Amino acid sequence: EKVYASKVGNVSQSSLDSYAYSFKNCEPLHNRVFADLKLGDLQKMIDESDKNYPTLKKVVTLLKLMYDYAMKFDLVGKDYSEYLDLSKKKQEHVEKADDKKHFTHDEVRLLWSEREDEFIQSILVLIWTGLRINEFLTLKKEDVNIEEKWFNIVDGKTSNSIRKMPIADIIYPYFEKWYHDGECEYLYHNAKDQPIKYDTYLRSYKKVMETFSMDYTPHATRHTFNSLLADLEIYSSTRSRLMGHASGNVTETVYTHLDMSVLFKAVNQLELILDKDWQKKRDAIRNG
Repeated sequence: EKVYASKVGNVSQSSLDSYAYSFKNCEPLHNRVFADLKLGDLQKMIDESDKNYPTLKKVVTLLKLMYDYAMKFDLVGKDYSEYLDLSKKKQEHVEKADDKKHFTHDEVRLLWSEREDEFIQSILVLIWTGLRINEFLTLKKEDVNIEEKWFNIVDGKTSNSIRKMPIADIIYPYFEKWYHDGECEYLYHNAKDQPIKYDTYLRSYKKVMETFSMDYTPHATRHTFNSLLADLEIYSSTRSRLMGHASGNVTETVYTHLDMSVLFKAVNQLELILDKDWQKKRDAIRNG
């Protein structure tokens, strides 16, 4: 209330309304003493909120104003708002804003022609696995069976996201290289053996998109994976399993019991897309 009062006459009514709305979105902390709050309290409120990224950015802005006021009058000794992490919410917002655009076959072929570029290799892996970017960046070596060519997603977005994934032969060399490179516990890491944060990855990704005059978010690689599987006429039950989606109907619930060999066969067919005569080869495979 004191922060609000201090802004009356100094900012627009719309800003004041925004502060009031943001405070309402802090309801889980309304019964707490402000000076007793720690970073964990604030981060939990952010992580568990069902509000979108732009709304939560405004919440953080309000918290910053409150900490500025509190520090001015020696009510707190530290501003925890500056340490809040909105990266997961930002990623979710980007994914929702993405209108399911995907790379065309020719664009996939173009990226493949530049596969010697180490960063482009990561984009190809995303296209050939359909991983969410966060699943890829947080994949640990301990969850990769490099000998049997599969890996586990152990902390998925939903219960269906927790899954065992095959590594297609065509991208296996990249997994093998990253697996044996350095001491970092994460599969994909930088030259200093450190995991790569989403914002850091996004900057490099955008540079590649600009180089090739493309306009796709990292999440478009996931849509591309699903689209390519559909183009190859891979059964929807198999696609659901690979994507980490819930089954669409009762007749497809068997997807949770599919043998890994079926999944390996599906992802290895993606290689056909690199050939402009892929449709003929697809039909030959389907006709036995």
